[in-house]
Amino acid sequence: MDSASIPIGNLNDCADVILRRLREFNSGLLAGVDGADLLWERAAELKIAPDGECSANKYCRLLTCADGRLAVNLARPEDWSLLPAWLQQQPVTDWSELAALVATRQTAQLRDRGRLMGLAVAAPDETLGCNYQDEFSRAATAGEARPLVVDLSALWAGPLCTHILSGCGFEVIKVESMQRPDGAREGSPILFSALQSGKASQRFDFANPADITRLRQLLVRADIVVEGSRPRALRELALDHAGIEALAAVAGRPKKLWLSLTAYGRALPFGNWIGFGDDVAIAAGALERADSSLGFTGDAVADPLTGLLAALVILSLRQRQQFGLVDFSLFRATRFCVEWLKHHDGQAVAPMKRPRLRC
Repeated sequence: MDSASIPIGNLNDCADVILRRLREFNSGLLAGVDGADLLWERAAELKIAPDGECSANKYCRLLTCADGRLAVNLARPEDWSLLPAWLQQQPVTDWSELAALVATRQTAQLRDRGRLMGLAVAAPDETLGCNYQDEFSRAATAGEARPLVVDLSALWAGPLCTHILSGCGFEVIKVESMQRPDGAREGSPILFSALQSGKASQRFDFANPADITRLRQLLVRADIVVEGSRPRALRELALDHAGIEALAAVAGRPKKLWLSLTAYGRALPFGNWIGFGDDVAIAAGALERADSSLGFTGDAVADPLTGLLAALVILSLRQRQQFGLVDFSLFRATRFCVEWLKHHDGQAVAPMKRPRLRC
């Protein structure tokens, strides 16, 4: 997308423009909805909003360190159990205690150690090197008229992407693990229902070799795969892009588009980092700025922005008959929007709006 040619003022505008661009592929896509509505659906469902240094869902906080700020996202129950080793302290029981301990430490040291330990931590406006490695090639044919999409992703960004593809006429099969179903089922059931509308669903036992074989066969048949796992996780199960493409070649299947959604990209060390929509938005520079204070903007805003842009990437690549691995990430998508706004002297904020809910 030519970001330089479209004036925008904030992240809501970004979403509006991206959805308008998506409607060039299907004029009736998400009728009656603006792009900005998609940024605020979960917040409206859960009746939440960001509050300065506290994210909308209250799991992520911007904490003051000795030399700067650090976003700490404790979204999973096990995250609290990692804090004693991270800080080399006795168990930490609440946010005020954590804030006091972080205040005496250096930002970079905390961030780097936290990422090694699997914590979702980020400093504002991080400058990362080449944190993505796309691998494209042209296809001999345009592919199936109604492409099969296998969606291995969960939560928000990936499901929104495949929801849009479904709305453009693609056949989508959502895959879930019996051991770890999509957390959005319980966390935001209304949004989950909206994003799964029109998709088929299949569950697999990832501890059962026969189920892994069935899933591998499904991925071989797919025209498009959308997944949100760290690269090593799928590689250990022989469900990774390289392995599936090798099997597809033996089966005489054409090359597929494989969208790998991570927090920061597949290349090491980025591919080992944990990240969620709120903390990655901070890292990418999507945050409120008022005088010397910083705060969260939107609700995990990196997630819906990534879902919108990921769908546009897939549709555009298929239109150009390009296939291969798309190394996409929450950071890459959000930084794109932040830079787009800078070009137009806009602000990387998402002003709160009451969305038009779809269910």
